[in-house]
Amino acid sequence: SISPSVDISVSSMERGANQPREENQSRNLLDETVRTRSGLWDAIASGALNESRRSMDSGESSLRRQQDRLPDQYGPEFLNYVTTPGSLDPLRPVASLDLLYLQASSLRPLLQHLTIKWASKSRGLFLFRHPSTDSPIGYVEEFDSWEKARVPLADEAPDGGVAWAKIKAPGRSTEKVWRSYNGDVSKLLDLCRQSIVFKSLSDMEECCGAIAADPDVRIVRIKNRLSEQHSSMDSAGYRDILINLRIHTHETCAVGLEGHICELQLILESFARIKTHVGHKHYVAYRNTKGE
Repeated sequence: SISPSVDISVSSMERGANQPREENQSRNLLDETVRTRSGLWDAIASGALNESRRSMDSGESSLRRQQDRLPDQYGPEFLNYVTTPGSLDPLRPVASLDLLYLQASSLRPLLQHLTIKWASKSRGLFLFRHPSTDSPIGYVEEFDSWEKARVPLADEAPDGGVAWAKIKAPGRSTEKVWRSYNGDVSKLLDLCRQSIVFKSLSDMEECCGAIAADPDVRIVRIKNRLSEQHSSMDSAGYRDILINLRIHTHETCAVGLEGHICELQLILESFARIKTHVGHKHYVAYRNTKGE
């Protein structure tokens, strides 16, 4: 018997004869599709790889550029890059006034000895105070050389001594920080200061040369208020030379004081003689009117 589900018509026979050709066409279409998709995925993968390579190259170039800039940068964010002793780290300024005062107090004796050395090489003078019963203030003042005076280094000596500049008063420091530096204590450069007096400009120039040649100091800034370019109106007619410097020795590096900036004033005797208590009082009044 023959199953009724089998179609033995002529049309069925014709379809059977064409079946192999249709299968070949379908297979060819499938192969073409696979090749097309394969090519598409290859293109995508190749593009992604190239993009990744470009990104890596860009990252390496950026890293190389950053490494090239390292010598000009400071700070803890750069790994394996340490600030060497004696150099300044501008990314970590001193933010404590107490710390500045501790540094200034520690450096004051060193600055005194250096000041004596530089003055001795350039005929520099110091302001000496000698006890006197004839004076209403109990002492007389005179400018003289260190060698000639032969007095102790101490501030308060029984037979008088140099009128050494004291550490800037805390009240004035606080006033200056807020009036001039908007609260930035790291800009205070004159907590530890001294001065040398000269009879002539040639002696003052010789002292500048001695300071510049000293291996124990690093000059940070020079403010020449004797220059014609300086307006005497800014200092109420007063003129001098201010040298800001750092004391760079093995000892200061060992205790972390080599970054503290001190100030040395070089003054002509004619100006120093009017820089009395009364004269300074007038200057303070002038400074207050300027809000400095």
